[in-house]
Amino acid sequence: MKKIRCSLAALICCSMATTSGLASDSLRDAFTNGKVTGELKAYYFDLDVDQPSRDVDLAASILVTGVKLGYKTDSYHGFKLGTTFQSSYAPFADDDAKNQFGGDMYGSGAVLSEAYLEYNLNKTNIKVGRQGIGRYTPLVRGSRSRMIEESFEGAMVTSMEVPQTVLLAGYISKFQARTTVAGNELKSIANIDSSISKFEKKIVFSNPLTIVKAVPFDGAYTLGAINKSIPNTVLVGNYVRINDVETLTNYTPSGVMAKGDIDLYYAEALYTIPMDGYRFGLDTMYVGSHMGGELNAIDLSGYYFGIRASIKDYKGFGAQIAYGTTSEDDGVIDSFGNGGMVYTGTEIGGPINEIAKDTDSYIIGLTYDFNTIGWKGFKSGIMYGYAEQDFSDIESTSYVFTANYNVPSVKGLSFELHYESMTQEQNSEDINQRDELRFRARYRF
Repeated sequence: MKKIRCSLAALICCSMATTSGLASDSLRDAFTNGKVTGELKAYYFDLDVDQPSRDVDLAASILVTGVKLGYKTDSYHGFKLGTTFQSSYAPFADDDAKNQFGGDMYGSGAVLSEAYLEYNLNKTNIKVGRQGIGRYTPLVRGSRSRMIEESFEGAMVTSMEVPQTVLLAGYISKFQARTTVAGNELKSIANIDSSISKFEKKIVFSNPLTIVKAVPFDGAYTLGAINKSIPNTVLVGNYVRINDVETLTNYTPSGVMAKGDIDLYYAEALYTIPMDGYRFGLDTMYVGSHMGGELNAIDLSGYYFGIRASIKDYKGFGAQIAYGTTSEDDGVIDSFGNGGMVYTGTEIGGPINEIAKDTDSYIIGLTYDFNTIGWKGFKSGIMYGYAEQDFSDIESTSYVFTANYNVPSVKGLSFELHYESMTQEQNSEDINQRDELRFRARYRF
């Protein structure tokens, strides 16, 4: 592991030495011709939770404002420098909001979430440093649904030298969570102020168990490929090995950390049939995880298999129906970071219920693009989701409504409304009612 870290450091130093030794006038032009991007954001989240069996009845809301600023130099002999700065401010958050949203939204401060050196040679891109990851890596993906977006530190190589194929390889050494509470090893911490998370040797896994949240690790590798050589078909594959993960489990003595490696697997095939006036899609996906060493006692060495059929662009309408099932004895980790998603998961509820062991889940959704009738920039959708966990006799039912509006007269200004109601029953008795509304206003420039 030390050799790898040294190699990454050497690559950065050599690259910087190369650029600094070149003509200063041209280097000045690279900075002068660089591009600045920005985003002003205001998010309002409202949550109501009722759990009769646990005597829990809470309501909380939070307003968070933030700024995202990015700068990227122009290319200089194939090299570029890039940075992204994020800030968050929640001026009116009360104690209920702090306790409820500390794990994802509450936390005032700022972070340099991207600071990387990029090199392009023909159709190969090498990026070293802090960076957002997820375009080609479904298993390594930071969540972008909260004010502070997750980020990674490491090196990624992406190549398109092979026709109709994207090949990638990467090493990740650190992770930046949404907030300091989200980056803690416990799922939630009451009555503790949260702030902006720093880059640490801890990683968050999207999984159905609370015993694995943000945990220490010692580097991770990823390999992947995307191929489009078959007509109307996209094939996706991704593998991740996370080294020396440490966490408390229910199977080790109190206070003793269990340790082991974790492997994640992903395969997907997306097939689209062009029809007269619309497109028909048929997709399948497989997500698997394996817990090694002492972590093998944790029930997360399972798989999720999903299949989805969809109709797109039919007179403005879109529709989908999906089914997913998991292994009988183990749940599955579906991503390294919170950005993973399976076919039968919803945005707010996420895939947590759907990737638990011995679970069958379904999704039915309908969308409409109002551009079709002249309402420019406005789209809306509804969705119904259902998951049944046979091992616990818990049934989860979700209803979702979404609306998006890109203001035609103000380029870059957009609004998004997302409402989700989820009910859980166990043996025909309500055990959890969760209603959440999310409103986002953004201005990109």
